[in-house]
Amino acid sequence: LFLLVQDLMFYLTHRLLHTKHFQHFHRVHHSSVIPTPFAFYCFHPVEAIVHFIRLPLIIAICPTNFFVLLFAEGVMSNVLNAYSHMNHEPAWIKRFKSLHAHLAAASAYHGLHHIRGNGNYGGYFRLWDRLWGTILPESAAIDAKAYGEKSDK
Repeated sequence: LFLLVQDLMFYLTHRLLHTKHFQHFHRVHHSSVIPTPFAFYCFHPVEAIVHFIRLPLIIAICPTNFFVLLFAEGVMSNVLNAYSHMNHEPAWIKRFKSLHAHLAAASAYHGLHHIRGNGNYGGYFRLWDRLWGTILPESAAIDAKAYGEKSDK
């Protein structure tokens, strides 16, 4: 539940960072058109504040144990963000392709966001992109390529 709330807050702040009032600040992060695991550490101080503000909101929505917060934000967030900026899907992920391609905001999925900049905003999951219709049309072709399949697109 905590990860879902955390991911929802990330999605909303990420969408906010793509609005005309904040895109100037978020452009620093998008200077990595082809992302690397270090790209998620590349951001403007204003963007850092926007992302930090979501922590008290998450705690207000979903009060939790300090260690759960530390694990979710300190470990899971860093690992999943580094993964989503790898610009590569590991070979072992192909074993989970049906689950992975439908649920995870994976590396290839987020890489497309860096190329296009106007969709695929999800951090951990595709759920919020599905709900708000922000999945980029090229995502299916990118997924097929990542899993070594042929695509009609």
